[in-house]
Amino acid sequence: MGMYTRRAAMAQGMWSALIALTLVLLPGMAATTATAADAPPEATAALQWLRTQQHADGGFPGFSGPDSDPGDSADAAFAFLAAGVSLDRVKNGDASLLDYLRATADSAKPGVAAKYLLIVASPGVPAASFGAGLAARALSEQDGTTGVYGGSYFIHALVVLAAAATVSPDTAQKIDNGVLLKAQHPDGGWSFDGKMTSDTNTTALAVQALVASGQGGDATTRALAYLEGTRMPDDLYPYDTNADAGDADSTAYVIQAKIAAQSAPAEIARATAALRMLQGPNGALQFQPTVPGDNFLATVQAVPALAGRAFPLIGA
Repeated sequence: MGMYTRRAAMAQGMWSALIALTLVLLPGMAATTATAADAPPEATAALQWLRTQQHADGGFPGFSGPDSDPGDSADAAFAFLAAGVSLDRVKNGDASLLDYLRATADSAKPGVAAKYLLIVASPGVPAASFGAGLAARALSEQDGTTGVYGGSYFIHALVVLAAAATVSPDTAQKIDNGVLLKAQHPDGGWSFDGKMTSDTNTTALAVQALVASGQGGDATTRALAYLEGTRMPDDLYPYDTNADAGDADSTAYVIQAKIAAQSAPAEIARATAALRMLQGPNGALQFQPTVPGDNFLATVQAVPALAGRAFPLIGA
């Protein structure tokens, strides 16, 4: 049994035990959160369009095809929660988004389980109804050599964020076990699998995970410099330095990283203004300036940024 495998077993036991207690305590926890009345009009308009995309089972579509997708439905939940909208009120007929998430929780893969835990930690979500198995599923796949959970640094960052939200920053730091700091590239960024070029999406999520787990400092400073170095002339951010244009998804992730790391308000305002330029009259966002059309994932991922919220959404 390798070092990471042994520590994974210890971490899983620790987090699974703590989560059982935390799920009981979370509904009564006091937390500062946005309300629907506080959400900016751009976020509200985006959510109104998102409601038209909800399926009869309460879920939302994704890359996987026409059926509801757990991961993308979780992203939709983040959007509504960021604007202070209760998930049991996001309905298509009798089924709510909360109903769909509950129904799919038992089969969640590591990355989806981590997303569901972030949802569970959000104010107003009845945590106990999700059961106590999510933490074990989030930690169920760890590379014995690198220590990475879920097969990518993006999912690993989600797991760290989930631990910070549901238990504590100290627990999240133990779960991470230095993996994110070791994986940072010389340019300050992170890549999805650790082998490719740094990308803004993984880097932005890593920044939020490091901040949430109390591991900011020089690593986040370098990461923010990398992110700023990718900014396009129109103030949008691309997926990586090989891209020829910025996009809504990447820009939204960068905004969230800047919010988490308490970057200069002017930087956040500039990026948010650029993101708003991709929003159409119906509230939906397009992916890139040169790619017209309503884009579900761009809209979903833009809302937390438009609402001024970083992960985890448990606090303002």
